[in-house]
Amino acid sequence: MSLLHPSYDHAPLRREGSGPHMFGVYSLAAVLLVVLAARLVPSTLALPALSLAALAAAGLFALVATLRNEPRSGGVTSWDVAGVLALVGFSAAMLSEAEHVVSAFGHTLVAMAH
Repeated sequence: MSLLHPSYDHAPLRREGSGPHMFGVYSLAAVLLVVLAARLVPSTLALPALSLAALAAAGLFALVATLRNEPRSGGVTSWDVAGVLALVGFSAAMLSEAEHVVSAFGHTLVAMAH
């Protein structure tokens, strides 16, 4: 119940997966995922894939912030991370060209129409 209502916690619990010391680990993991995705995804679909991944991650961070009932002020919170990821996702979507996505998924859309 403490996930949904942090006020029910009677003793402060130190989480090993949080804090500034884990920033480097999370950053390295994110860079490795981007490099892996760049090798697996065709170059014409790199920006649309980045857009989808960033928007999905933004939704996940917003959901976590909602469930934890995090305040929207103070230090850097999950709300701030969700906002930055949404900005990256929408920026990548604006920079990508729709023709590449349509040509990649065109055969799927035609098959679904029949």
